[in-house]
Amino acid sequence: MPRSKDAAPEDTIERIRAAAAEALAEASPRDAISIRDVAKRANISTGTLTYYFPNKELLIEDIITGHIQRLERALTELALGSQRIPGHEHFLREMVRTMYRFTQRERVFLELRSILEAKKTELGMRLRNSAHTHIETAAKVLESRVDLELQELTGAIWASQAWISKLATLREVDVARFFGEGAQGEREELVIQLAVRMLHPRPE
Repeated sequence: MPRSKDAAPEDTIERIRAAAAEALAEASPRDAISIRDVAKRANISTGTLTYYFPNKELLIEDIITGHIQRLERALTELALGSQRIPGHEHFLREMVRTMYRFTQRERVFLELRSILEAKKTELGMRLRNSAHTHIETAAKVLESRVDLELQELTGAIWASQAWISKLATLREVDVARFFGEGAQGEREELVIQLAVRMLHPRPE
């Protein structure tokens, strides 16, 4: 977490986060950002940035924590929506659509997360554990909606998540090759159809 400072820290911290996200979008690999570049993009001194985030690792941890928080809010909203949306298949379709669009918006952060999860660090372990927790949360939300045992459901969610992530993060040139020009809607519908089949909604 960033340090606090008396003089309007939130504004500075948000500028740093926005600059870091911009740098991440251009970085290859995604974690190849520098404190100097982020400070320049945020129009602040390196010293100011390192006051809030003493090193790159803490900055990246803050960025990925923001991503996790947004994911958890999306899952919470889906859990609440489970009570409001009638029809098992209709709910599953809306759930997959929501997560597909979330994945598209968060593409850069998901790619960063994948890199961090592969590392044998404390942060990598926490991210792997949080992924299991999110799958368990999704399974609890879906259990009454699908015609699968809990273990099968958990596997189906993992498989659906991989499928959603793969198609949501395709480069535009590959989308055009596989689906044709301007085929965003077709890609989304294909994701929904295949994920819903894997999840086996209960008969109404």
